Amino acid sequence: MKNTVRILLSFSLAMPIPAVGAEDIGQAMVDAHNKAREKVGVGPVTWSGDLAARAMTWADILADEKGCKLVHSGPGENLYWASAMRWSDGRTDVQKKSPADVVTSWESENTDYDYASNRCSPGKVCGHYTQVVWANSTRIGCGYRICDNKAQVWVCQYDPVGNYVGRKPYRETGAPESGK
Repeated sequence: MKNTVRILLSFSLAMPIPAVGAEDIGQAMVDAHNKAREKVGVGPVTWSGDLAARAMTWADILADEKGCKLVHSGPGENLYWASAMRWSDGRTDVQKKSPADVVTSWESENTDYDYASNRCSPGKVCGHYTQVVWANSTRIGCGYRICDNKAQVWVCQYDPVGNYVGRKPYRETGAPESGK
């Protein structure tokens, strides 16, 4: 019996981490985005299977071909990366991240965004936040992958794309700022 347990344990530890993606996170991503959008009076987003497939394809490319580095595939996209947890004994584990964790990270950039000037604070990033709350973006699709080194990449794509230079993400009432 001990040998059977040892063999099963060894087998399970050696198994590759499965590719996970869009089908696992859809509603949670929509909910997290809509919670952030509601705070500024912006209407909800809905899930797009087409965008999710594109996001998952890009997450696969980032994991398999780009060394788990964040490289944008184009406009209308938010990326998130989390390192592996590293233990003092040399082990590594995958960090437990949820769609809410990812969107909360993007939303936290709101402290570096000044609505009046429509700018980020000097030296800060706020474009993930403005894309999350971009009033005209009404559909999202997301995917993620665990990389070989147990880091992870998350990709969300938006339609219509947002973050047009010179345009605010929403009116103070939450209505779209412009026709784009």
